[in-house]
Amino acid sequence: MTEREALERLGRIHQIAPDFHDIWGQRHQVPDASLRTLLAALGVNAATPQEVEDSIRAAEADRWRAVLAPVIVVREASAPWTIRLNLSTDGGNPPLAWRLVEESGARQEGCFDPTSLTVADSCELNGERFLARDYALPAVAPCGYHRLAAMSRDAVAGY
Repeated sequence: MTEREALERLGRIHQIAPDFHDIWGQRHQVPDASLRTLLAALGVNAATPQEVEDSIRAAEADRWRAVLAPVIVVREASAPWTIRLNLSTDGGNPPLAWRLVEESGARQEGCFDPTSLTVADSCELNGERFLARDYALPAVAPCGYHRLAAMSRDAVAGY
């Protein structure tokens, strides 16, 4: 991977586009210095190629260690919604519970066995193996801002 490709990858991880189209439809590549400045404004170290690579590794590790994404956007009419769960295999994958608290305060809850879910991806971080599993959340909620949590007997993720 070139230095520019690594910088673009880090930018994409943090939702920064590597290019844009101007008012006349002309595509422009965002200069490296601008990408680095935007990343720095987000608190991401990217001043050197080594910092870029370290920041990519750290962001990917953070993503895998988060059981649920911090924000999940779904279309109201597309229920059941597929939710990606990143689960460590070290914990033995005990049964999980979920809770959806709607804007109105209404609650929906359920339980499931994560080992019955489709494995969508996998990763190993410092000897710890993670599996990304897709779960069709059996809930229907109106359009709005709601809180979702996945819970095991030892921990709560999300919410």
